[in-house]
Amino acid sequence: MNHPRTPFFTRIMLRKGLIFTTFLIAFVFGSILFPSCSRQRTQTPAPTTSANNNNNTAALGYTNANTFHTQNQQQEQVFTVDSPGTGPIVGAMGTKLYPTANIFMFPNGGNVVYPFTIKLVEIYPNKDIILSNMPPIAGGKILDSKAEIRVRAYKDTTELVLRPGKKFNMQTATVSNILTQMSDFYGFQSGAITDWTNNVSTLNPAISPDTLSSVTNLASSYSMNIARMGWMDCAKFDASGGTPTTLSFTTTGNNIQNIEVYLVFQNIPCVMKAYNLVSGQIPIGTNLIMVAFAMNASNQLVYDKQTITVTAGQVVTLNMQSTTSANLLSVLAAL
Repeated sequence: MNHPRTPFFTRIMLRKGLIFTTFLIAFVFGSILFPSCSRQRTQTPAPTTSANNNNNTAALGYTNANTFHTQNQQQEQVFTVDSPGTGPIVGAMGTKLYPTANIFMFPNGGNVVYPFTIKLVEIYPNKDIILSNMPPIAGGKILDSKAEIRVRAYKDTTELVLRPGKKFNMQTATVSNILTQMSDFYGFQSGAITDWTNNVSTLNPAISPDTLSSVTNLASSYSMNIARMGWMDCAKFDASGGTPTTLSFTTTGNNIQNIEVYLVFQNIPCVMKAYNLVSGQIPIGTNLIMVAFAMNASNQLVYDKQTITVTAGQVVTLNMQSTTSANLLSVLAAL
């Protein structure tokens, strides 16, 4: 029996139905497969951590520790001198000062009458040298230093100067291991640092020749006559000798130039600072204790301490670890 031929439009609809059915199956299958692939592509791995990343200091970088210095360095002491008197002014650490009105004048030459003010900063231990950022290095040369002292005189708000031919007398606090042939070294600003010179005429040409500056050894301290007010150091150039070299310091992280590195000499009374992570000239074989510190970007104090025997061209790797202000002060006090 012959079947009647299917009309043309019916055949078209069947084909369309087949196409639609095929598309629907593909869509359903794709909706199962593709979202799964999409989730795999957009997933972000969890961040990894390392036990040796020093609290992420290396990743975060370093900033300076200026606040730590400011909060812990020796503060300026203020004294009122209301009469000539015979007794000295005695600082908190034992420095003795002998000021009288007749040795001072105003910058314009005017006379000074009582009362006037004396301001004093005393720096003796290595800790205070570091906290005050006052290494005793004169023109790049190592000093054997026993006392860094700043003395200034004021009448109201005007800073006074010494009269021509007058000297200021002081006595250091008790110090250990009295050295001979000590001199007055005067502090002056050289860029961002305090440098030192034992030739006061370079700072005040009117004092030439210098017949005022002198250091006299006492039983356990020094008596000093100074020709210029301000920073002074009871010191002498170190004569240890030896072939000089420099030390470099490095570590991982960003802005490592903000790390402060101090070198405490073990055989002589001196502290050196390594600027931009490079030391000054140091004799090969010198024994040092290095202390480095900074703040990380999370405002955490970090430090490192190492014992070093200097070798030629030495590079020291810093291992900066988190610490507290109290602990770092304890470390510095033991130097």
